[in-house]
Amino acid sequence: MSHTHNCEHFCTNSIGSYNCSCDSRAKLNVDRHHCDCINGFQKLTGTCQDINECLAGTHNCTQKYQICINTDGSWSCPCDEGCIESDGQCKATPCQMITSKWTLNCLRSSCSQERNYTIIHKSPLCPVTPNEIIPYSTDQESVHAMLVFQEEKDNIINFLQNQLRSLEVTVIDITKSQSYDSAITVNYNYQQTKRNIQGQCPNITEVLLGSAQTIFPTIEPSRFVILNDTNQISQCSTALQIVPLLTPADRIELIIIIVTVCGGGLLIIIITVSVICCKVLGKDDYATLPEEVRKYYDHGRDHPSDWIKSDTEPVYYKREIHKEEEHNEICGLLKKLDGEGIDLQTVEAVYNPTLVSSFCNYRSIIRFRRASSPATFNKKHWNNDPLKDFVIKNFEQKVRGFDWNTENDLAPIIPVVHGTSRELAEKIVQNGFAATSQLDAGFYGKGIYFSTSTKYITPYFAPKKHPAILICWLIPGNPFPVTENPHQENNLSGHAIFPGYQSHYVLTSIKGLPITSTEPEFYDEIVIEQEQLVVAAFMLTPSQEAISKLQKKFQREIVTNINEEKNTAGIPSNQNIKNSKKPLDVV
Repeated sequence: MSHTHNCEHFCTNSIGSYNCSCDSRAKLNVDRHHCDCINGFQKLTGTCQDINECLAGTHNCTQKYQICINTDGSWSCPCDEGCIESDGQCKATPCQMITSKWTLNCLRSSCSQERNYTIIHKSPLCPVTPNEIIPYSTDQESVHAMLVFQEEKDNIINFLQNQLRSLEVTVIDITKSQSYDSAITVNYNYQQTKRNIQGQCPNITEVLLGSAQTIFPTIEPSRFVILNDTNQISQCSTALQIVPLLTPADRIELIIIIVTVCGGGLLIIIITVSVICCKVLGKDDYATLPEEVRKYYDHGRDHPSDWIKSDTEPVYYKREIHKEEEHNEICGLLKKLDGEGIDLQTVEAVYNPTLVSSFCNYRSIIRFRRASSPATFNKKHWNNDPLKDFVIKNFEQKVRGFDWNTENDLAPIIPVVHGTSRELAEKIVQNGFAATSQLDAGFYGKGIYFSTSTKYITPYFAPKKHPAILICWLIPGNPFPVTENPHQENNLSGHAIFPGYQSHYVLTSIKGLPITSTEPEFYDEIVIEQEQLVVAAFMLTPSQEAISKLQKKFQREIVTNINEEKNTAGIPSNQNIKNSKKPLDVV
């Protein structure tokens, strides 16, 4: 048969004629003889071949964490490894990794620290490199710790005394040790009781280790070692060693001989020590923050020109939210924080790189401590108390209410609110909650107070001339459930956070007192001592109309500080528990 057709691909003979057809990647042209490639294919050397849209950049996989996969004639846009699809968007899951301990490498007088990362569950939030190397000063940490114990002697005595008061011991003094180099001696007496038999020093090892780790939050717990106890006619001493991260040849030892413990005044110590240790540790663990928590911090870091930069040190940034999508997102978070119906005049995102870094570092420290020393940092020293069990159960439900908190996470993050004035809110954003100058000696412990109910904190921002609400991210760690009534003898007014816990958590009635049963309606208060456990995210200005409506419902007896406008902000601002109570005036 002669070749008389002119079909480009296939020819089918018929009586007196023929029909042309094309392969699956093409369709017949209008001339009924030639073939045109269908979408997704292009003609090369006479045949239709697949176009790789992923390489050509003609795909539409433009959402964050989407990847492009080429298919025959098309493409797909699945979520990247370590991400899940939610509401049509890809969201990164938290990075799960094991971080090794720091190892020290020294060459002559130059030293550096190195730690490695082992990724267990890959995520875009994981570090890009498998290790981290930073400079390290061999004597900075030990020398600074010595200075802190000398310069902040009174504060440390008070703090230790408060931690050990249940053991009925009394601190006498802190002096420079005559027996050890780089050493501090804390002398204390103990009262002879059934608990403390004369001639036997009370065992303060557990409390001492917990207190030392609180005073020096960035030092790994494994570096604290109890050396010995001494006893001289009801006066005792216990030696505590901080083992530096140094080579044996260059090691500088710090011996702290501690004898007693009293209450209060820790904030300045924590700030000073943390600043130095953060310089030693270098990089933070920002990559492990959930995407929902870091979203606006990412924007501030990557697009600083869109934010207003402060002209003060330390530098912070703020950006008023105008985009409807962002505004609705933040208002949705406020709604989850019992803020439904509160009209806002302004909504601002805030970002302080220094404070965010400190928050991230301390989160990793909390996780490490709770995992490596559960007996010390995961306390539960109440037994057969249904009410305390109920409080903890509600706390756990609160944590699980935010999807980014994974099961069994030892350092979950929850959003909280803090009521104050606009002036103090700006100071907190700039300097952290150190701007309050002191810890509140509140009903439920000495610390900084927060709540997950915006309406509940109305009495603390409503009376201000320029009210403000801060939405913050907070790491509650292992909370102690408070049920003690502040008007009864066993109250926790002015009490330091219990050793072995990172916060106090209380469920309250609308009147601000602890619940006495599983009441259907309750609110909460969260108390922390360490300001690194919290960082501001949003600064809100409520409308006066919204404030007036809330004040009538939430009027209650509150505690105020005579220096409130100078020193404090937040839930209870109360230096004098007994003499400063007053009902809130209705505006």
